[in-house]
Amino acid sequence: MRLERLEEMKVRMENMQKHMEEIAFVKGGERPILGVYENEDINVQGMAIRSVIQGKGAETAGMKAGDIVIGVNGTTVTGAGTLRNALAEFKPGDNVNVIYVRDGKTIKTNLVLSAGNGIVNFTVERDPCAVFIGVYTTEHSVGENRQGVRVTGIVDDTPAKQSGVQPGDIIMELDGQPVTSSTSLRFERDKHQPGESFSLSILRDGQPMTIEATFKSCPKTEVAPLNEVVEVDPEETQVDPRQTNQLQIESLMAYPNPTTGPVNVRFEAEAVPTTVRMLDITGKAVYQKVLNNFNGLFSEQINLFGNKPGTFILQVQQGEKVFSRRIVLMAG
Repeated sequence: MRLERLEEMKVRMENMQKHMEEIAFVKGGERPILGVYENEDINVQGMAIRSVIQGKGAETAGMKAGDIVIGVNGTTVTGAGTLRNALAEFKPGDNVNVIYVRDGKTIKTNLVLSAGNGIVNFTVERDPCAVFIGVYTTEHSVGENRQGVRVTGIVDDTPAKQSGVQPGDIIMELDGQPVTSSTSLRFERDKHQPGESFSLSILRDGQPMTIEATFKSCPKTEVAPLNEVVEVDPEETQVDPRQTNQLQIESLMAYPNPTTGPVNVRFEAEAVPTTVRMLDITGKAVYQKVLNNFNGLFSEQINLFGNKPGTFILQVQQGEKVFSRRIVLMAG
């Protein structure tokens, strides 16, 4: 039975990899937006605003950083995903009613939706039979055993969403097994089959809690793989325009892209001192390797586990010349 289970897990992993490699790259047209960026570092009931975009509807209506959006036209907003869903039926120029909280006071306002241009959609097919908790996590060690991962976001229509997991929760255990990293969380998750129940031991505001949940069942009839869309705004992901000297790289490969964590990077370049780094959208280096004795060939796996899903920039630098490629990290 154990061998059969391992074989099933192997097949599922192979199928997942196959689906992840079947990627559609689509440039979207204009979409309706309020004109705000979410602050996901704040655990609130609603969507906290990190900043407003100059000249967009939210700024015109008087909204500002620190406001918490809780509803749009009668639809509850809990984050950027539910906000997108609430605006899906509208178009730029439409009027919507927005409810938000500022300094503990609830405010209602009417604003004109702005146009968000140049959104890029990476549509990735997800295996509908793969077990999926539905959380975005970052490392967050607690106690002597350095345990726990912090939930930074929830995917709609998943066990996490349905069972009440919240951003800010710290997952300490899955089925009684300690969780010390995003990798160990996935390891314990992958012991399960579709339709099985599981429990999460969490800390919420410092208080221990147990959440019972159930993985979605695998459809009995043949269905198309689920599509997961990762939206990328070029305003947030553009490479520093000062990097005008483009490095010439021979046959650079970075795969899978999008990825749920590991990125295999391989390239050939001139055998001179080289620096390879991976940057998040804020410009922070989440990986960096300085090769003073570079031999002309680089082949290594860069692991993005534990980082917030979104867009990263792979950079290869030699002297003042830089080569850049965009990498998309998805939730696992």
